[in-house]
Amino acid sequence: MIRRETHQDDGAFANSDSRAEHSERYFPDVLDSRTDILVFSADWSFEAAELKLILSNMEKDYPQRLDYSQFIGTSTVGVGLYGDTVIESSQPTAEVRLVSTQPTESTWWLLDEWSYVAGYFYVYSDQYLQLSLGTESTGDVLTLTGDVDAEENAVFFDLNKPLGQNWELGIGARIFRQSTDADIRTDVVLVDNLLGILPLPSELLLPVDIGPISPGGAIQLGREKGRIAETVFNPKLTLLWRASDSISLFTSAVKGFRYAGANQNPTLDPGVPLFFDSDSIWNYELGIRTTWLEGALQVDLTAFYLEWTDMQVQQREYTGAFAYTDNVGGAENKGLEFSMNALLPWGFSTKLNLSYVDAKTTEFFDDFQGPAPAGTELPGSPPYSGSFILLWLGRLSSAELTSTLSYTWQNRNYNNLPQTYEHPAISLLGASLNARFLSLPGKPFVSLTGSNLTNEFKPGVVFDTPNTGGILTIYNPPRSVKLGIEFSL
Repeated sequence: MIRRETHQDDGAFANSDSRAEHSERYFPDVLDSRTDILVFSADWSFEAAELKLILSNMEKDYPQRLDYSQFIGTSTVGVGLYGDTVIESSQPTAEVRLVSTQPTESTWWLLDEWSYVAGYFYVYSDQYLQLSLGTESTGDVLTLTGDVDAEENAVFFDLNKPLGQNWELGIGARIFRQSTDADIRTDVVLVDNLLGILPLPSELLLPVDIGPISPGGAIQLGREKGRIAETVFNPKLTLLWRASDSISLFTSAVKGFRYAGANQNPTLDPGVPLFFDSDSIWNYELGIRTTWLEGALQVDLTAFYLEWTDMQVQQREYTGAFAYTDNVGGAENKGLEFSMNALLPWGFSTKLNLSYVDAKTTEFFDDFQGPAPAGTELPGSPPYSGSFILLWLGRLSSAELTSTLSYTWQNRNYNNLPQTYEHPAISLLGASLNARFLSLPGKPFVSLTGSNLTNEFKPGVVFDTPNTGGILTIYNPPRSVKLGIEFSL
């Protein structure tokens, strides 16, 4: 069993892209989480295959309070608005998998020399959400509750077969049936002089005519119930050619997906759909792998093309305060990836990765913050990025030592499709030193890790707040040094 608990006092939002302060915030963003994971597995061995059963259950609990004042716009009149959120979920899963331990044997060429993985997967997810909005003087004034149940049944297989001495064919697929049931409800509590406390248009919190109601009373503003289901087939095809002992070429065509889901809609915006569909990507790759100096140097180069259909994009309802997901148009990504791994003398090794990505929309999309014509660069997609790691392995007396020096870099990218803000380029330097003492009781492991050693200070993510005409900024983490000690029992 694994349990993970986190607690965060105050959030990372700042009011500008030049100073790390949030003077317009009225409540600290307090975020807690607890995750429990229980896993059971069993294996059976046969003459030419292994059968594996994996059962698991994951329980999540995420209570948090966030300041909605800038998103809703109450900060412009000096009123703080909080949002208390409770997210609870339970997710049992089951998987049975048959894996070959040696290639098949048959007198038929078509059935001979296959290595395989095949299996069945099941998951059920029970999710509960409650969001309560209120002020310090009124308490809760609006509550959204949502029950979402999702279920998936899937079968999958992955086959590989040599074709002569230098070729290898791979065929695979995943077929799944996924369904989501949602029940979303919005309630309002009438408070004396609510609009005097929150001088906003009445339709913001009372979007329908509810008639007379006594102060302190509650009424259901709306309820949406529904179900979405789909069957999806995701194939995979790969082909490998070993041109020589040191050069191989590969190509692949793989289809991927993201699940459908349900949206919250606290303001009952009629433009917000209850569900959004899954989106899919066809990924085509062509690459070459080379090894040199008896395997001490490996150089890879890969070209790829991604075709994205029914892309899931985050939008905001008419107030600009609450996010939802919608399916819009499509996109395509083209690019190159280069990597080099080298073993050096005296225990050193290096890893270098470089990438170029051209990610753009293929259709016009009317984003909630403005139009995005076809050919718009996708948000959060820097055209150029790279990383370099220098690694050293050695011994000092009875200690096994590992040390790294790392450098990562990416150039500018945009925060949304209308490109209302350009995130600047950023580079980060890090280092670590680790020591494991195998001869001591408990086999202690000591680690010293430094991040962002040059203390780069740049806006990492910027959100627009249309109701206040401002922005909220999350900066990259400042310089930090962490010391860790572990013992094995």
